[in-house]
Order: sequence, then structure tokens, then C-alpha cells
Amino acid sequence: MIFRKLYISFLEFILLVLSLSACKQATTPSMYQPVSAPSRTLSAIEIMSIEGITAIRYILYDSTVYIGSRSDSTFIPIAEFLIDSKHIKETDYNGDKRITVYDLRNNIAWNYYSGQLTYLQLPNWPTPFEEGIQNCLGSWLQGPSRFLHTEYIDNKLCNVFSDTIGNQEYVWIDHCLPIQEWIFARTLTSSRIITVRKRIIGINISFPDSLFEPPT
Repeated sequence: MIFRKLYISFLEFILLVLSLSACKQATTPSMYQPVSAPSRTLSAIEIMSIEGITAIRYILYDSTVYIGSRSDSTFIPIAEFLIDSKHIKETDYNGDKRITVYDLRNNIAWNYYSGQLTYLQLPNWPTPFEEGIQNCLGSWLQGPSRFLHTEYIDNKLCNVFSDTIGNQEYVWIDHCLPIQEWIFARTLTSSRIITVRKRIIGINISFPDSLFEPPT
């Protein structure tokens, strides 16, 4: 009788171990699924919904390294972006800081440069607004991509993917947002690596409408 009880206990222990092992095997693959950025072919609403972004402000930096020659790899700020579901504002950091705004709320687009305000006559409105969101927040990889590894960029954990031509994209896991692109560019005379990075200033914050009003 005692042996039978021990035998039953032993079987129960084995079943428990097998059960836990099966549970672990079933859950381990789903514990981490590489998250890629949404395609630029999706609409602005779809991209922002997937990323859980209602508004974002960031500064775009870039760095160029020429292969086989000396070059300055320091990141240089090139533009600042304010984006929400109705607006895009780009402030170019080159020269006189050109400002371009797409205002879906008021169905206007304008440009301010060298003290002159110009209202843009854009065909197929609001297509330029849609394309702006797609270019700013969607994936830039070409064709099928493959997962490489995870890496921190500006203290943000990212999945790193590459495409068939060697470009790489760093996708901030928390928001499926591409915050860095690593682009290999080749010409007849040189090869270079261009790195473009978004440095997030604020996310899902409320922008006052006055930020998107043209200067008087």
C-alpha cells in the first residue's frame, strides 16, 4: 500500500514536471515577438493607431560616414517635427529655419522662409498630409525584412531589422516606432553610411493650435 502511494506520488510529480515543461514551451515563443514598424503604405490613421501615438515632437539628426576616407560622424540636427492627427510642422535647421505646416484642421498648408509667408497650393489635398505622416512615422525598409537583434538607442529598447539591400531600422518596441535608420548608399565614386535618428522630445502630448498658425 505504501509503495502504491509512493508510486502514485511519483507519477503525479512526473506529470507535474511535464505539465510545467509543456507550459514553458508553449509560452516561451510568445513571450517575445519582434515588433516591426508599420508599413508606409498604411494610412496616417492606421500608422498612428498601431504605434499608439496621438502626438509626437522630435528632432531629426543625421550622420554620414564615407567608407574608406575620413569623415565626421557626429550627429547633426537637421529638422524639428511636431505631429498630431491634424497637423504636421517641420522646422528646418539649415539656413533661415524654413517652417512648413500642413494643417488638416483648417485645410491649409503654408511655408515661412526668409520673412516671407507663402500658402501652398497643393493638388489632391489632404494627400500631402497623409504622405507626411507615412514618411515620418512609417517604415523605410524596402522589401522583406529580417530581425537581427535588440539594442538600446537613447535609452529606448529597439528591435533591429534589415532589408534585402542591407539597410537597417531600429524600432522602439514601446511604440513600434522607427527611431533610427541606417542606410547604405553607393555611387560610382564613393560609398557611405547615412544614419538618421529621431530624438524624442515629447510623445502623446497636447499641442495648442497656435503652434500651427502662420506668422502675422
